[in-house]
Amino acid sequence: MTPFSLLAPAIARDVLDHALALGADFAELFVERKRRSQLSLLSSQIENISGGLDFGIGVRLCYGHKVLYGYTNLADRNELLRIVTLLAAKDRRDPVVTATAFDFTRLHDRNPIALPLSADKLLEQKIAYLHAMDAAARAESDKVSQFSGNVLGWEQEVEIFNSEGV
Repeated sequence: MTPFSLLAPAIARDVLDHALALGADFAELFVERKRRSQLSLLSSQIENISGGLDFGIGVRLCYGHKVLYGYTNLADRNELLRIVTLLAAKDRRDPVVTATAFDFTRLHDRNPIALPLSADKLLEQKIAYLHAMDAAARAESDKVSQFSGNVLGWEQEVEIFNSEGV
């Protein structure tokens, strides 16, 4: 597995080979893991602290101009093969046997994050930031009676495997 591997390359290869064997002209797996967090402040009180992790794999098969799509949140080989089989049943063609070896090119991070959600964070810093926003809003006028503020964040990791070796 590569250092940045959400899905084992061997599983991806098996799934893409299966798609080609079922006649797809092109097959692709889009693997995504997204971390998210949210803090909300209302009337100088922390109202909500939440976060989560979303994970999913999209499967796209192309048959000429026809595109078939399915998805799952399981990185299980048998589940992915099952989805490919179900999709391929919509448009069976002669097998294509031109699989290409994967090129594990890692793209340059165009939007690097200074404090990723996956790293240890001080929740107190975010809470202090919300309270500072609340204080600044209230300092603008004695007519400010309520302030609502949010700190939102998300971190996304993506892998794409396709039958052309990307």
